[in-house]
Amino acid sequence: SRRHPSSPTPLAVGDWVLVTPDPQSTTSTSTYPYKLHHILHHQTLIRRTAPGNSKHRKTQPIAANIDTAFVVSSCNQDFNVARLERYVAMAMDANVRPVIILTKRDLCELGEKEEGETEEEESEEEREELREDLEWMKDYYLLQAKTIANGTVPVLLLDARGDEPQTALQPYLRRGQTIAFLGSSGVGKSTLLNSLGNSTLAATAAIHSDSGQGRHTTTRRRIFVLGDSGDQGCVLDTPGLRELKLVDSKKGVEEVFGDLVAIAQECKFNDCNHAQGTPGCAIMEAVEREDGTVDEERLERWEKLLEEERAMEKVKIRGGRGGEQVNKGPLKKGKPSNKKKLKRKKKK
Repeated sequence: SRRHPSSPTPLAVGDWVLVTPDPQSTTSTSTYPYKLHHILHHQTLIRRTAPGNSKHRKTQPIAANIDTAFVVSSCNQDFNVARLERYVAMAMDANVRPVIILTKRDLCELGEKEEGETEEEESEEEREELREDLEWMKDYYLLQAKTIANGTVPVLLLDARGDEPQTALQPYLRRGQTIAFLGSSGVGKSTLLNSLGNSTLAATAAIHSDSGQGRHTTTRRRIFVLGDSGDQGCVLDTPGLRELKLVDSKKGVEEVFGDLVAIAQECKFNDCNHAQGTPGCAIMEAVEREDGTVDEERLERWEKLLEEERAMEKVKIRGGRGGEQVNKGPLKKGKPSNKKKLKRKKKK
């Protein structure tokens, strides 16, 4: 199926289009000498609520026709489970398969010797202690990531530099497949892309050493064809998202927190708010058992996403897929302002 280019729905990176040569355009005067006729309807669409505090909120398309989303996070102080859950829910809601990638460059660099340091300056006991610390940190980040969606999302720990990404990600790199890198700035998305392409396809920059947060080097979304004539599929590099609010992602949130949804169905009341002291609340009963069935921090993250979902349901969404506008509904009726009264008097 297809839609006309005059549709209010904007193009997204990954869309397939039907074009013909434009006789009114020449290659010497135009960078795109084609005429757009139709935009083919997407199979999948990853989107978010556009950032900002405007009363009129719009959804922003991130990528269309994606098969697998590599949700990337670094292993440092910027690691955030709640953020990863949002990315995974966004992908699942779009029927895109998520894969969490933890880049361990920070851990590797902890184990590397500083410039000018020699073997003799570090005792065997100190080296063994460092190895144990690194293993503990690797296990910690892996364990945290594997709690997402009850362990149903694959989690890979790798060094984005060198040949490791080619080997670890090979099962996902096939002809006809389109991959998207998602994540914050500086987590290693562009470095991973360069490793997969065996060349400098995207610019990279070091993270801030004090906060572990990345620098914003990728400023636009671009698709790259990998391998010989695309035999390793296509990869989409995206800028880091500083703000990630989901859009109508009830399905994705339910998949990420499926165990909590199942427990909540046992609550006495359908509109149970799962608050302390609520009679017949199965969620609170599970928390009070303290057997690990329900983690309170994870419960808080789920409730926060539910609250955002309820807030979105109160507004009216107009339009099609990527360009719909989120409106706060009709204005309240009341007396016209003084400014309106003055205008009316002038008309008389």
